[in-house]
Formats: sequence, C-alpha cells, structure tokens
Amino acid sequence: MEKIFNICMESLLKQTIEDIEIIIIDDGSTDNSGRMADEYAETNQNVVVVHQENGGLSAARNTGIDRAEGKYIAFVDSDDYVAHDMMKVLYDEAEVNSADLAICNFYRDNIATADKSEVKGFAKAGLYDNKEALKMFLARRITGHAWNKLFRRRIFIERNIRFPVNRLYEDFPTIGKFLVFSQTIVCVDRPLYYYVQRVGSITDNQSIKGINDTIQGAMEVYHMVKEQRPKMEEFAAFYLSTNAIDCKVMESKLLDKTKELEIERKKVGIQISNLWRYASGKIYLKNAGGYYKICWLIYKLGLLRFVVKTKDRLNKK
Repeated sequence: MEKIFNICMESLLKQTIEDIEIIIIDDGSTDNSGRMADEYAETNQNVVVVHQENGGLSAARNTGIDRAEGKYIAFVDSDDYVAHDMMKVLYDEAEVNSADLAICNFYRDNIATADKSEVKGFAKAGLYDNKEALKMFLARRITGHAWNKLFRRRIFIERNIRFPVNRLYEDFPTIGKFLVFSQTIVCVDRPLYYYVQRVGSITDNQSIKGINDTIQGAMEVYHMVKEQRPKMEEFAAFYLSTNAIDCKVMESKLLDKTKELEIERKKVGIQISNLWRYASGKIYLKNAGGYYKICWLIYKLGLLRFVVKTKDRLNKK
C-alpha cells in the first residue's frame, strides 16, 4: 500500500500545471500513509493534509470539496495514478470552452495480470451543452466515475452536491446530479487516468449492499432529472432500466452459501424487478445498446446466472 501511495503522490507532484493544490485526506488510515502524507506536506508547499476519522471514500471526497480553494477540483484515489499532464490538459480544455466539466479516457491497470487496457470515458469526444451531456450520461455514453473528470467546484458548493456517505458505487448518482446543473462539458480523447484494478476491490466483489445502493442511486438520478429536467424523463427512465439489468447481472454472481443469503437474494430480485417495471412504462428496451439487449434477453430466458458464472469460470482459466 505504501508503494502504491508513493506512485500516486509522485504522479500528482509532477503535474505540468503550475498552480495546483494537492489535498490529501487521511481518512483514519491504519498503515503508514498518514505519516507519509505529512512528510509530503513538509517538503511541498502545495500539499495540504487533513486527518479525520474513517468515514469512507465519500466522506473523504466531501472534505476535499469543502477544503479546496481552486476554481476546479479533481478526485484521485490513493491507489491510482495519473498522467503527468492530466490536470493541465483538462484545465486548458475547461477554460478554453468555458466548460463546467472536463472528461478524459482512462487505462484499466490490472495488477494481477500486469495488463493495461484503454477505456473510453464517453462515446465521442467534443463539446456538449447541458441537454446533450445529460442525455449522453443517461444513455450510458458517459461513465459515472468521479476520477477521470475535472469539475467546476462552484457547482458543488452552490448546488450543495456531495457524495453519499456509507454507500457503494457512490460516484454515478453524484455525477448525474452534477450534470443536471452543468451548462457545458468537454470530452477529451486522451487516456490520462490510471485506474488500478485489484483482486478483492469493491468492483471485483458483488454484494447485496452493492445492489441496494445501485438501485437507490439510480432512483435518485431519475427523480432529480424528473424534477429539474422534466422533458428528459424518458431518458431517465431508460437509465433506470439499464441499472436494473446491471443489478440483475450482479445478483447472478451471488453465491447462495446460506439460507439467509438466499432470502436476501430473493429480496433484491424483487427490487430489481420493481425497478424495471417502474421504468418499462416510459421507455422501450429497443432503445438500449447491444449489451443491455443481450443481457435482458438472457435474463428473460432464465439463463443469466448460468451465463455469468460460466463467463467468470472461463476468465479465471
């Protein structure tokens, strides 16, 4: 962990942008990262350290929003790292285009296999207005990650947008709310962030809580859009249906090791079905991309759990 933290910090300290504030949130760490953070602050004037009790990733990000003083803010997880010019590229694009949000592509860095693969953060590079950007997000053409983006901090403050505490997959509902109140976004066709994927990470393990939190986040996005952008409710409903499919895939990966887990699995199954029914009257699956059409067809045939588990076994070989 210490080595990974050093890699992350060195990538931030070497940023080519001149005026940058690096705020490290020591969220009740139990290793040496808190001490290491203090050492970085002692030798670098632009590094600030905040020590706080453990409150999870969302609490740490929220503290960063409150303590930051810059015009823009970016979030970098301590076990990831960034290209040396990420902040400058995104800052320049945001300034030139008067954008509230700048987005880049990223690399998925798999430690176990030493593979790096580029992942698109959006469907197509370019400049988009509020309606176009929100529509892209709801159509799953902009990723819900917080860390491959540069945000205009004023919107977080004025709209009181914060990351939900004690939730898994906390990024996407926050991004959805931010986009509702953004005027312009710019998508930059360069991979500038390195997302380090570890075995045992949150995204590597499925859980009942993860499914419940996904359902809650999707509903929050839907109601926010319905309230603030009522003409786009149809797209928000489509967003609900695709999240229902994602939840069904996660549910299919759960192992029924105990009677209690089987009961909980059946409960979330009902919630997923309710989520789909809530959306199905407003939009048709024909508008979905190929991935979601295939997943839903397999689910309707009663084969989703079998297909998912077979795929996982093949990937492990």
